[in-house]
Amino acid sequence: MKKGLVATNIHDCTFTSSQVFSWDSVHNRHRSSLVISEGCGTWIVMESILLHNAAKALVYSDHVANVVGDTISD
Repeated sequence: MKKGLVATNIHDCTFTSSQVFSWDSVHNRHRSSLVISEGCGTWIVMESILLHNAAKALVYSDHVANVVGDTISD
């Protein structure tokens, strides 16, 4: 299983109008499209498309990220 995007130690980030997907989703899926992990803080995620995941599309702790409208995931 492939990894999507994994962020570490990134602060004050706006992740917007992004697309994370697999060109061959029948054979290749992400575990998660975006993982906001340790050391991160103050992220805004909005208007993005996060597709072809085997688990949760977006992984984050409530204290480090806000998901604001129109983010599409499967």
